[in-house]
Amino acid sequence: MKISARMKEILKNELRIMLFSGFIGIIVGVLNSFLSEDKILWNAVTGALTGVVTSFSISAAETFLFARWLRRVRFFVAVSVRTGYYASMVTIWLTLSYGFEKWLSLGVFEITLNRAFFVVALLILALTFLLNVYNMFSRLVGRNMLRYFLTGKYHRPVEEERIFMFLDLKGSTEIAEKLGDLRYQDFLNDFLFDITNSIVRTKGEIYKYVGDAVIVSWPIKTGMRHGNCIRCYKLISETINRLHHRYQHRYGICPEFRVGLHGGPVVTCEIGDNKREIAFLGDVVNTAARLQEECKFQEVDCLISGELFQRIRTLSDTYWFRWERLGEVKLRGKEQDTELVRVWF
Repeated sequence: MKISARMKEILKNELRIMLFSGFIGIIVGVLNSFLSEDKILWNAVTGALTGVVTSFSISAAETFLFARWLRRVRFFVAVSVRTGYYASMVTIWLTLSYGFEKWLSLGVFEITLNRAFFVVALLILALTFLLNVYNMFSRLVGRNMLRYFLTGKYHRPVEEERIFMFLDLKGSTEIAEKLGDLRYQDFLNDFLFDITNSIVRTKGEIYKYVGDAVIVSWPIKTGMRHGNCIRCYKLISETINRLHHRYQHRYGICPEFRVGLHGGPVVTCEIGDNKREIAFLGDVVNTAARLQEECKFQEVDCLISGELFQRIRTLSDTYWFRWERLGEVKLRGKEQDTELVRVWF
């Protein structure tokens, strides 16, 4: 049976999480053996099993169930469902581990519920609630953006180099007229949801949604490493092609899009007061947007600036995509010419 690239990536992530959780379970089991004067081996084994099984139960449900089903429900409902499931899984497998521990050491499977068990269960419930609130807020403002706010990384303006990808749907006005406003909103939400995994896999950060467009950003080294910024476009294209029949069945149309890529120096800082956000100030974002606009006139789907393309070529292989220099043009609002490079697969 052939396994898709996306499934391979999911399985790799699941394995990493399970191994890490098993390692943490061993540490907790060993520490618990010193506190309770039990045998270290049995506690280490049950701790590892508890960590692996618990993490698998939670991550599998998150990947295959919650990620799509809970994205349209209200904030409090999503937090409550996740908290209830997480706390239940941790409590159930932790309880069973006590029984397995006695079975391994004494040959008798026995579970004893005492006052300490209920205290631990309440603690687990509180911790999982706080964890899910944090995760949900990180989804609202962006996974890395919340971390930037909490650490104060951009509380004062910082000069740095970044890559920006401006991705915009083709024919959005015609699609909205065909589907109607509510159906178009569902269409757009499905599209933005389906492309998110490709952005995350290539270490991209969703900077902003602008109507039916999305702006993705990478620190310059992250975006150039392995050609991540170009690979992101490739993965998005493959994802939408794979889901072509689903879109046709559900909406009668499959999304098509254009992409502009450019990188360079920006000033990154927190702006605003009542509503704060992290902003990237400079001409790089505008140039990426103009490159995306130029795709229509050049009749191509992806354009990257010659400057950025040359930097990527020096650091990563280019055998996995095709490219063509289209010459220099004066983009809208720009005084100097910009070299265009077409990218396709």
